[in-house]
Amino acid sequence: MNVTSSLIASCIICIGSEQGAISKMLITDTEVSKAASNFSSSTYNYNSKKYTHLFSELYSYRELTENWDGYNGIRPSDDIISTASKFLNILQENLISSPEIMLSGSGEVALFWKNNNDYIEVSFDISNHLTYFYILDSIVYGEDDIFINTHIPEKLYGAINYLQNELSSKKSRILIENTKDTFSSIIEVA
Repeated sequence: MNVTSSLIASCIICIGSEQGAISKMLITDTEVSKAASNFSSSTYNYNSKKYTHLFSELYSYRELTENWDGYNGIRPSDDIISTASKFLNILQENLISSPEIMLSGSGEVALFWKNNNDYIEVSFDISNHLTYFYILDSIVYGEDDIFINTHIPEKLYGAINYLQNELSSKKSRILIENTKDTFSSIIEVA
């Protein structure tokens, strides 16, 4: 999520003017830029930590034995784990918000993002290939066995960005509400 100094300044001005206290608040461009930079850094660091956790979980699948789930579950092959790892690297390099990870009893590794009724899943069951599908605003689309190179398939990339923007909008509304509450408390104290 990109937070611009204009967005932060607008939030502060709106909050301050609602309270009739705009003259009490003086914030320089440097302070706004620093706040935006700190927010972006913390978001990036948080996502980086989530990716570290994802890689750890993915590599832990190598330790599984056959019948790992008690229902004759198959351990994913090293090729499948390597393929999923390669795709996670591509996601992380493109600053895509981290997905959730899951493992099926057939040895297939999958990544997914979910927000309300919207869902995207990317699965790996063949070396160096992925399969994906999504449900976004009741539109269902998918593609099978796409060779993984250095890029995210165009339609998948668009779907992930759409879902990220939806999540970012939701987070922005929460941030604005929380900021409004915080500044309301500060103004009441002043």
